[in-house]
Amino acid sequence: MANECCDFRFLLIFAAVAFIYLQSEYADRLAAAVESENHCTSQMRLLIDQISMQQGRLVALDEERKRKEEECTQLKALVKEFERKGLQRVINKEQAPVAAVVIIACNRADYLERTVKSVLKYQSSVASKYPLFVSQDGSNQDVKSKALSFDQLLYMQMVMRIPYKDQSDFERIAGQFGVFEEWKDGVPRTAYEGVVFFRYQTSRRIFLIDPDSLKQLGIADA
Repeated sequence: MANECCDFRFLLIFAAVAFIYLQSEYADRLAAAVESENHCTSQMRLLIDQISMQQGRLVALDEERKRKEEECTQLKALVKEFERKGLQRVINKEQAPVAAVVIIACNRADYLERTVKSVLKYQSSVASKYPLFVSQDGSNQDVKSKALSFDQLLYMQMVMRIPYKDQSDFERIAGQFGVFEEWKDGVPRTAYEGVVFFRYQTSRRIFLIDPDSLKQLGIADA
């Protein structure tokens, strides 16, 4: 009987030790899970803060873009006003101009420079009769900077009206459509009867008196 009581006590002790061990292990796992959850919560909050910061930057960039667009619009209006005043000063000279010399530029600043210098050799002495203009198709900054570096001419920038794939394609269609396109925009802006065109890609020189000249060149009206 005494042996059975002793065995029962040992079993109780063993069961108690096992229970304590299991509880301790469970507590450790629970603590690890809580710590992991806290870490995830911290990371999530950090991510939310970063997203909020990026959204703030996007809003600031959008506001900056709108401000730049407004400045660009104002600058364009100012440039047009300067161009108008410059044209008016030329028109108001005592000797009425005969024609405008328009150098058509696109994307070759070196060619433009050589063409302008070549034209100035002959145009400078008769500048009052044949004022010099550079009309740029497109928005190549090198060409624009080069044109603005000359104080003997007035600069005009046109939008690209002729779609083309590459340089060879541009040269192919420039002779076919370029004259009429520049006539349509160039004559009203220069306000002269005739326009002399120097096209530096092909070295063509064309003097137009009226729109009938376009028919002689085989160019259909748009």
